[in-house]
Parts: sequence; structure tokens; C-alpha cells
Amino acid sequence: MPITQLADVPLVLVVNNDSPVKTVQDLIAYAKAKGGSINFGSAGNASAQQLAGESFKFAANVSMQHVPYKGSSPALTDLMGGQIQLMFDSMPSAMPFIKAGKLRAVAVTTLKRARALPDVPTVAESGLPGFNISTWYGLWAPRGTPAPIVAKLAAHAAQALRQPDVQRQYADMGAEPVGSSPAEFARYTVAEGNKWAEIVRKSGAKADQ
Repeated sequence: MPITQLADVPLVLVVNNDSPVKTVQDLIAYAKAKGGSINFGSAGNASAQQLAGESFKFAANVSMQHVPYKGSSPALTDLMGGQIQLMFDSMPSAMPFIKAGKLRAVAVTTLKRARALPDVPTVAESGLPGFNISTWYGLWAPRGTPAPIVAKLAAHAAQALRQPDVQRQYADMGAEPVGSSPAEFARYTVAEGNKWAEIVRKSGAKADQ
């Protein structure tokens, strides 16, 4: 039984600092000029990072090759080394390299700008309206948990998420606290399931067995 969505975590489009890509429109032009020869990395097949890249390909009408890795760390290492050209990565894993000046943040994938990167535009405002991809965290209770208990847990979680120290810690990780009601979270999970299923269907992405 859904209790509440705890956080929404944008993905961030990152490139090597030596890349000519500084904006989403730069990337679209670069990808078209290269005729599908550029590579984007991910944390693995059918990961959120791959599906964000696949969604970008459909939205921008460009061709890019997916290179799966076993986790974000080796993908980021190869991105900094120039073996791949870009990556849509989660904020928590990409932020240290962005802050250290080792990677360039081009855009975030949610409709709103991330508080952790207020000067970095969204993909949607950069010419692909409606583009909205994120990972998220939530709380559930065992099926059959009494509704008053679910409501109480949701209220306490929302109260905790409003605490300044919690919000600061979330912001440091690039996460946005939510604290939705059980009904709102239930609707959200259905919508997200449908959205991701459609991306998987269109891209043919398959998880490793």
C-alpha cells in the first residue's frame, strides 16, 4: 500500500569538459552531424540512465549508441576519459564531479530546475517541451495495513520532509523532497509505470538476466 513519495531525483545530462556540447541544442546538432556515431553511457541495460537517453533520442529525433556499464562509476570514468560522449546520470553520483569541475552539466531532466543546480536549464526549457524524466523514492506498507495507520505514516513523513536539515541534506544530494498523500502517490506510481513501460516498448531495452 502506497504511503508517500519521499523524493524526486532529477537526472542530469553531463559531458566531458572538453566536449563542444554546452547546450541541449548543441547536443542535437552534434548528434545529427555525427550521424549516430556518438555514444551515451548508462549504469546498465534498462537502467533509468539508459531509458532517459532513449527518451531523449525519441524527443530530439537523433541517433545515439547506448553503452551499458556495471554501475555509474565506470561510466563516469569513461566519460571523463573521453571514451563516451555523454551520460544522463543521477544527481547524487554526478554532483561530486560537477562540483569538482570534472564534468559539465548541460541540463536536468525534470520540468523544474534542480535546486542543487539552479543555473542549469531543464531539457524541456531547452527546446524539448514536456521532457520529464526522474528517479524517485517512496514508502509503502504491507497490503492490508489499516488506512488510518497509512495516513498517519504519510503525515509524519511529510512533516519530517519539511524540516530544514532534512531539506538541506536532500538538496546536497540533488534530490527534491515531496511528501505526497497516499492517494497522490498511488496515482503517481501508476502514471510512472505507464510512462516507463512505453519507453521500454519503443526502445526495446532489456534488463540483463
